[in-house]
Amino acid sequence: TVTLELGGKSPVIVDDTANVDDAVQKIAWGKYMNKGQTCIAPDYLLVHRKIYPEFMPKLKDFIKRTYGSTPEERLRNPNYSRIISSKHHSRLVKMLHFAVEQGAQLEMGGQAEETERYIDPTIITRVPLDSPLMQEEIFGPILPVIQFEKLEEVYGIIRQLEKPLALYIFSNSKQNIAAILENTTSGGVCVNDVVLHFLHLNLPFGGINNSGHGNAHGYYGFKAFSHERAVLKHSRFSPMKLMYPPYTRRVQRLIELLLKYF
Repeated sequence: TVTLELGGKSPVIVDDTANVDDAVQKIAWGKYMNKGQTCIAPDYLLVHRKIYPEFMPKLKDFIKRTYGSTPEERLRNPNYSRIISSKHHSRLVKMLHFAVEQGAQLEMGGQAEETERYIDPTIITRVPLDSPLMQEEIFGPILPVIQFEKLEEVYGIIRQLEKPLALYIFSNSKQNIAAILENTTSGGVCVNDVVLHFLHLNLPFGGINNSGHGNAHGYYGFKAFSHERAVLKHSRFSPMKLMYPPYTRRVQRLIELLLKYF
């Protein structure tokens, strides 16, 4: 048995029925925990246009209250980590700069310090879908935000990108939640939270297609990494002997009867 977890671009969908304050706090925590360097970190946001004007200022405000009101304060904040390597730091900075050159708009952050391997919590909008920021798993503190009007737009964007390891939905509409689950595929799903499905040992954890293969955790991990050996024990009085050759007309009829019902 092979089980692979390969990561991927995990989207967050925030519809117009969501609790904005709750969504902002959970998304920011999930994204900037370990500087976004977790396989199930929120990769990009899809936010309904109706709540976007309320959502964006609250997201920025929560980041400032949590990590510091200025880049200098956030740089000194012991609760805000660093990029794992200089190579990865350089990759993230190049992706960000290229997106801006393509016409993306920095809403917050963008500052980087090479010697510290520091990148400010960054929010960016109007990122083209063909930009590396939208084509590759970010694995860092850069958060693209895309507005949408109808859920069909959301489905189209998610289907254009690699299969996500996780999908996050913030909504208080049972109809919308059901529709999103029906029209998307992913590894695990969290409704009105992020990341926590990984910690629930009664849920299977794994990806699909580009994001992985198979499941682990709890019962599912035990089953995935165990071999179920089939053992059949029969007596010497077996009805199968009635169908051994030679294949007389009577034997053929028995075989036909067996195939008909089994």
